Amino acid sequence: MVAPLPGITFVSRVGGRRWEGLGAHVERSVEVVDRVKERLIGLGWTVANDSPLAVLDACRGRLGDVRDLVRRVVAGGRAWVAPTTFEGRDVVRICATNGETTLKDVDVLVAALNAEARTCAGRVSGRRGLRSPPPNGNSPA
Repeated sequence: MVAPLPGITFVSRVGGRRWEGLGAHVERSVEVVDRVKERLIGLGWTVANDSPLAVLDACRGRLGDVRDLVRRVVAGGRAWVAPTTFEGRDVVRICATNGETTLKDVDVLVAALNAEARTCAGRVSGRRGLRSPPPNGNSPA
């Protein structure tokens, strides 16, 4: 038996749906990513890309190793993200392509990312020779 080609499988699945349904799915995915983006920006994250699709590349301050942050988020089993490089910068890639993603899932993802970002930033600032600037903005003596 020959395995179906991925492109043929996609066409046959789309062919069974109305195009309006596919459009609604894409629009919903974009809305979910917009919600993630708003929440992360509100928590001090920076958005690296400006995609009209349901793909968001983000980072926050001195995260240290983005791959470590991503491993920790994924290992938690509540959300899935991926590490990538965007325009020479290590970022966390977030995609919303599952039609069953809820706003509660967004809250879980944002909480996991933010908690791990704080953990990773703490490890970076705690390393020998690397210190966070003091709250008053003056250089340490």
